[in-house]
Amino acid sequence: MENLIPKKIILEEEFLPPELIEIRNHVLLNRGEDISIPLHIYEERVLFSEFYPDEDLISWSTIGNYYYDNKTIFKINQQYLKQLFLRGWIEVNIFKRNNIYTDIPEWVNQKYFDNFFILNENINFSKEVFYNFIYNFLLIKPKKRKKKIKLFKTTKINQELNWYVFVSPELRYYYYGNVTTIKNNLKNNNEIGDLVTITFSKKNESMSAAMANFESWQNFLHALNNPSQYWKNKGVFKKSLEFHGLDKF
Repeated sequence: MENLIPKKIILEEEFLPPELIEIRNHVLLNRGEDISIPLHIYEERVLFSEFYPDEDLISWSTIGNYYYDNKTIFKINQQYLKQLFLRGWIEVNIFKRNNIYTDIPEWVNQKYFDNFFILNENINFSKEVFYNFIYNFLLIKPKKRKKKIKLFKTTKINQELNWYVFVSPELRYYYYGNVTTIKNNLKNNNEIGDLVTITFSKKNESMSAAMANFESWQNFLHALNNPSQYWKNKGVFKKSLEFHGLDKF
C-alpha cells in the first residue's frame, strides 16, 4: 500500500486535509502504520461529497487514477481501491470514537444467534472474524503481519459464493453510490438501527468483508457503551440519510 504513491507526495500538505493528517499521525504514532492512502481515498469518496452535496460521488474509476504534475502516479483496480476505502472509513470512525472496542458482553450471544452482521452465519462466526481482524491485522504493525492472514476460519456449509455483511445505510451508500441493482438484504436491529448489506466475493474480498464486519461490531459496541450519545446523534444521522435519499432503506 505504502508504495502506491511516493512518500514525498504523501507528506505534502495538500495530500490530506488537516483533520485527516491528525488521524494519520495518530495511527502512525500508536500503531506504526502509514494510512495516508486509505485516508486520501476516504477524502475523495466521502469528504468531497460533503463539501459539494449537489454533485454525484466521485466515481471509483476516477479515484483509482492518481495524477501528479499531469502524470499518472498510480492506477489501481476497483476491488483493492474499495478495500483501501473501507480501511480509511474504519480508521476515521475509530478516531471519532476514540476507542477500539474488543469486549463483547456475554448476553449478546443469548439475545442474538444467526445473521448477526453476516447473512446466513451464526453470531459466533461473525465474532471470530471480528477478533481475527483485530488481533491478526489491525493491532499488528505491517512488518510483523503474516503474508497470508486467514480471517475466515470456520463457516456453515452453503452454496453462496459471496459474503453479505450487514452495515449502516451510510456506509453502503458511499460504497455503492446510487446503484440499485446490487442485491440488498435488510435487517432490523434496535441497538444500531436498520442495517443493509454489502456483497463481498468469498474468493478474493475476505479482507474487505472482515473490515465491514468489524465496523458494524464497533458501531454496535459503541452504541451499547454510549447509549445517550448514540441516540442523540442518531437524529443528525437520520437527517443525513434523508438528504441522500437513503431513509427509504
